[in-house]
Amino acid sequence: MFNKELLKKAEEKCGSLWTGGVSKNLIIKLSNDLEVNLPKSYIEFLETYGEGGVDGYIFGIEDEDYSSAYKKTILFRKEKNINKFWIVIGHIRTTWEEYLVCLDTLRMHNEECPVIKYDLTDNEIEDFKENFYEYFNYKTDIAFNK
Repeated sequence: MFNKELLKKAEEKCGSLWTGGVSKNLIIKLSNDLEVNLPKSYIEFLETYGEGGVDGYIFGIEDEDYSSAYKKTILFRKEKNINKFWIVIGHIRTTWEEYLVCLDTLRMHNEECPVIKYDLTDNEIEDFKENFYEYFNYKTDIAFNK
């Protein structure tokens, strides 16, 4: 589950940007367009928040005309040949590294899948969080403790 108490504290401390929840029809469209099943936690995120974040931006669906999760996933499927079962939910660039944060829907279990980091420089894959709930709470905790 999302740690809403921590999220509220982080938002009070840092502010936040959420586009707002989206309809089930838009969530089904994203799943169909990417040809993957979405994990339950990510569906809840889309229904509640749409996209945005407190510490960094989590790709999702903004409205019926725009989905950053769709656009980024398709872009990296074409440009970097990433696995067709991954959904890109973050793109991190620093002076020393560049990686994608993805939902690995190929490893779906009990309606959840792991969140992975894919290093764009050396093509290494690292398990990052057990599921999207953990990833969301991790990002919230980082924002609160800055």
